Amino acid sequence: MELWRLSRTATARRAYDWLAARGVRVSTMLLYAHEGAVPEREPPAGASIEPFAGDPAGLPANLGADAAASPREALSGLGSFDRGLIARVDGAYAGHVVVTDRPVEVEVLETVLDEPGGYVHRLFVAPDHRGEGLARALVAAAVRVAREWDRARSWALIAPDNRPSRWTFEACGFGPEERLDYVRLGPLRRRNRTRV
Repeated sequence: MELWRLSRTATARRAYDWLAARGVRVSTMLLYAHEGAVPEREPPAGASIEPFAGDPAGLPANLGADAAASPREALSGLGSFDRGLIARVDGAYAGHVVVTDRPVEVEVLETVLDEPGGYVHRLFVAPDHRGEGLARALVAAAVRVAREWDRARSWALIAPDNRPSRWTFEACGFGPEERLDYVRLGPLRRRNRTRV
């Protein structure tokens, strides 16, 4: 069994949060970036992608172990520098992504990142619609939004063990640029950024 299948569970998330609440956090993220032509990824038959507008209360509350899997949480509180996109299949909610053009707080790294370009994050596809190309279509739509904002570059943060997300972004022309490591043991903190 692959590590990502063990680490992407509600139990693993609770353990991670329990340790973080006690002053222990160890995180590694890969900064993926995309420049160049917008990926040509259309939604599968019967699916559409549209800008999110409205009340998140009408969306499903929780579909998985993390915040991205809660459409209500992921799409609430979007500001003028954020755009949420919703995927629908036959009119019903099937997934979402957010693209942001501002400095962003990255909880797992306990820092704020101000990278050039549109930040693609909170990507989620409902379990019943995985493997259909919907995630790639959402990422491509997010890159198009960044281009509308005159951003030639789009970027994302992906955990090294999150193989499905890495495959999705790589299929859309993103590639890893940097590895961001962070360790906190009580008051002691160490950060490291390295090119990959």
